[in-house]
Amino acid sequence: MRLNRALWPVALLLFILTALGLHYASFSAPMYYDDLPHLEAEEHIYASGDLLKAIAILPQRPLPMTSFYLNYMIWGMNAFYFRAVNAVILALTAFMAAVAFFLAFEIAGPAGSGRSKERQAVALLLGFLFLIHPVQTYFVAYIVQRMGLLSCLFYFSTLAAYLATRTGRIVRPVRGYSLCALLSMLALASKENALTLPVILILAEIAFFQDGWKSIFKRMMVFAAISLVPAAAMSMVARPQGWGRTVGIFTDLAKYFEDSGLTFFQVIVSQCRVLFSYLALIAAPVSSNLRFTTPHVIYSSPLESPIIAAAVLGVVAILGLGIYLLRRRPLTGFGMLFFLVTLAPESLLVPQFFFFAYRAVLPMFGLLLALGDGLLEVLGRVKSLRQRRWYQGTIAAGLLAMVALMSASTISRARLWQDPILFWTEIVQGFPTHEENMEKGITTHGLNNLAGELQKKNKHSEAVALLDRSLEVDPSLSATYIGLGNSYVALGDWEKGESYLKKAVEMKPDAEVARYALAIFYLSEGRLSDAWPQLQKAVDLAPWEPRFPAELGSILVREGSVSEAAHYFRHAIELSPGFAPAHYNLGEAYVKMGMDREAESCFKKALELKPANWRAHNSLGLLLAQSGSLTDATAHFREALALSPRNWRVHNNLGALLAKSGNLQEAAVHFQEAVKINPEDISAKRNLERVRRLLGPTR
Repeated sequence: MRLNRALWPVALLLFILTALGLHYASFSAPMYYDDLPHLEAEEHIYASGDLLKAIAILPQRPLPMTSFYLNYMIWGMNAFYFRAVNAVILALTAFMAAVAFFLAFEIAGPAGSGRSKERQAVALLLGFLFLIHPVQTYFVAYIVQRMGLLSCLFYFSTLAAYLATRTGRIVRPVRGYSLCALLSMLALASKENALTLPVILILAEIAFFQDGWKSIFKRMMVFAAISLVPAAAMSMVARPQGWGRTVGIFTDLAKYFEDSGLTFFQVIVSQCRVLFSYLALIAAPVSSNLRFTTPHVIYSSPLESPIIAAAVLGVVAILGLGIYLLRRRPLTGFGMLFFLVTLAPESLLVPQFFFFAYRAVLPMFGLLLALGDGLLEVLGRVKSLRQRRWYQGTIAAGLLAMVALMSASTISRARLWQDPILFWTEIVQGFPTHEENMEKGITTHGLNNLAGELQKKNKHSEAVALLDRSLEVDPSLSATYIGLGNSYVALGDWEKGESYLKKAVEMKPDAEVARYALAIFYLSEGRLSDAWPQLQKAVDLAPWEPRFPAELGSILVREGSVSEAAHYFRHAIELSPGFAPAHYNLGEAYVKMGMDREAESCFKKALELKPANWRAHNSLGLLLAQSGSLTDATAHFREALALSPRNWRVHNNLGALLAKSGNLQEAAVHFQEAVKINPEDISAKRNLERVRRLLGPTR
């Protein structure tokens, strides 16, 4: 093998620049969907500086959680840099895919398929196609899918290391296999679908090395034994997905099936049709195929309709052809089986949602490998120089057109991600309208997420219409009732809002989110005694969540039990030292208790964690003013006004401080602004009159 050592580093740089360029439009998009609960809503955990607590957000996937923690430590909760890092990881993943392609071509390329130079070119081309495919938008813009992205990176790296070790390119087998084991563990620490790696390596043995079955069986036993270790570990992790009280991923899988109401046989049959949606997405990445998700029909038997019968036969044919070609046409056979094996885990074991576009990324490697086999076959059959140049030119022209179309589609997808409402609207508008027995999970998922984005824009009437549609599909979903309750409260129909929030609790009594939503409603009405038991139950259901004891503390403050409230705020801080609201509330409690020094420390900590907090700036300004630190106090009041320019209290506080400092003209401006914003504020009116008297009559 003559490797062009200059070509590959240049290719890697090109891959990185291409990934950054294609996905740049999505970098500044807001965080939404799963990015909110795993990143933005958990900022207080990342801010605490405790890596183990950050990993505990989703303990089943420690590697990506560690990477999110490091991302935050360097750049903060800035979506731009999270996505920029994702784009670089995507480039590395595509590069490692190209390396694996090349090693496979060197081992099992078609007879007479050309020189190593051509194999390198085809491998890099396939890696580039993998890189620019529009489906990769969901691995870059959808930040938490870094989990799948890292899994792909180490998955391809493991395969490449294994092929390099088996062919002697890694000279010392012990080092090579140790590297494979390490990379496979990193893949598994990123996402559980890496458990399919032993199956893929056995298929590689059968396809590429064609040793005797006895040797293959021995390797199979070794791979199985090694796989038992992470499988056993996964079965013991508490709260593997970061929620609930389950222990072990297998308990979660059982819960998935319980929630879906489907049998394993129904899932297998139904997914036969879904598989062709993934094929269409990969082969023809047009807008209608590229939707993030779309509902599919649930089938109970392959004889239920001609469509599902044909789909089942099609999957059986792909499986049979892949097995048949595994030794006769190794690259194509292996590629077909790679596609099926890597698609299987999420398709068959997560039955609530039949289709998510990003699931096609890892299996796409197999189809690209088969494409590479075909390209090398064509090049290998061309004998004369003139014919070779003609074929090369024709293939190059076709591939350039493909690259241009895929790049344009990827940029379009990246731009779509900028607007959450447009993103979810595209999904909802793509729902089939005439199909019977449609899966409920995806349908309610799309409707509820679109409603949630509309609520953020205060478009509550539109949100209610969507949530009503969601209830028609699945009247048992607690989250839908929460959404309806919140929208009706925002629309002023408090009675209806309360009834829906109560219904949410009734539908799922063990959902802390429903309890919390009802408690917040009661607090907004001043019904402290009604809010208390809901928050207490929320604490029992999710004792790790700092919001709930912090809210209990706020109730006690309103009831006058400040000392007891401080205990709850301290407990919230113990749960999450980075939870800024608890530090602020504890500071306010200390002020009421006359513990000014402790209060000042709390306000400073709250601002360190969350600088954009006008309340903390205002409260700290008041404390500093009382202690005589007028310059620092003024600075904090000005910061508070920059964050909340129409806040009459801050205008009044700053005016009072300026008047005390002798700056009567500016003080009058702030008092006047306070009165303008809130004409009922007696304190600001008196301060304004006093300053005007001191200034004397105006000319």
